[in-house]
Amino acid sequence: LAPILTKRLGQSTGSGAKDNATISSSTLPLIVDVLSVKEHPRSVLLQLLPEECDILCTHPMFGPDSARDSWRGQTFVYERTRIDKVLLGESGEKINKSGRLAAE
Repeated sequence: LAPILTKRLGQSTGSGAKDNATISSSTLPLIVDVLSVKEHPRSVLLQLLPEECDILCTHPMFGPDSARDSWRGQTFVYERTRIDKVLLGESGEKINKSGRLAAE
């Protein structure tokens, strides 16, 4: 997935594209995980996905049997992991590239 996204982002920003289109936040991919475990997938997504990709980690608050036919009306907990190139911690605080809380 990461190489495909990197190629797509390169085309969107004009490097290799015929037109010199600029990339806007509304055209950036949003990657959403739907897993009951968070720490490892979050780390992998941050490590492998291009910085331009927004990441939203979710945790379904229901089991597979209760959502067998649909997710409609089901409850999810979510973490805005990286939105608009801003890395967010588990409590929503901004994190700098070294993994420390960023100064406001």
